[in-house]
Amino acid sequence: FWNKPRVEIGGKDFPAKVVKEGSLSSVDVTLLSVDERELPLSLGLRRMSLCKISPFPGERLIVVTPEGIARSQVMPPYALPLDVPAKFTTVISDVATTGNSGSGVFDENKKCLLGIVSRKISEVRTKQENGQAVRESLDIAKYFVPAPSIAEFMAPELHF
Repeated sequence: FWNKPRVEIGGKDFPAKVVKEGSLSSVDVTLLSVDERELPLSLGLRRMSLCKISPFPGERLIVVTPEGIARSQVMPPYALPLDVPAKFTTVISDVATTGNSGSGVFDENKKCLLGIVSRKISEVRTKQENGQAVRESLDIAKYFVPAPSIAEFMAPELHF
């Protein structure tokens, strides 16, 4: 579904190539390739390792968004509504400031990538307003694809 994927860094667009595409039903990640020679020198040699294990409930983390850095923590799966699929075990409790799909989730202490934000988890609730039942969507959490799933998704020759 990607006609012309691009990566934006510091307001500048860089052409990208799809290396491998995931799906919403399996691993919601797409691996892109950017010509490293086109990147600013300050970014050309940076490497970020993937965390080896999935985070635990209550673990503190940092989410990097285009707007800046947000601090949050891993929410326990039992705090999610019962109809949320069991595969959503890595969720962030702070919905308002932790960016959107594609934002990086990092371990605050180990300085490794814990995952990538994939989607928002919402719940529809009904409340009474002026004697009428009104349905509203309430954002509860954000799911992020954990680093071990990302590592498994990447071909062995692409591991950093």
